[in-house]
Amino acid sequence: MDAAQLPADRGAGAVSLFYGDAFTLGFPRGSGRQLNLAQIAEELWGRLVTLFLLNGVGRRPALGLEVRSVNDPHWQELMWFHEYFHGDTGPGVGAGHQTGWMALMTRLIEHLPAK
Repeated sequence: MDAAQLPADRGAGAVSLFYGDAFTLGFPRGSGRQLNLAQIAEELWGRLVTLFLLNGVGRRPALGLEVRSVNDPHWQELMWFHEYFHGDTGPGVGAGHQTGWMALMTRLIEHLPAK
């Protein structure tokens, strides 16, 4: 296999191509559920993206309890990409000016199916 055969936009897809569908891991750990690397990448992608989507109460978990993001139309589509997020509830808790790995989120959000 050469580099031309690897998926251009998904590193996990390339790893999955290398290992194949037969290589599985328990995911989440201890769940008894076995997934291949491509399936795990999709699960993680979905979890990350939902931090930035409106939930059932009209809030984006990544923005925490920021009232302006719900009530002010000028703030509703403003995305803050924090350095890291609270593992249980989702609000950004790291520096709000980080651009490094969080730039990846824009690529992941672009891959959302149109509603």
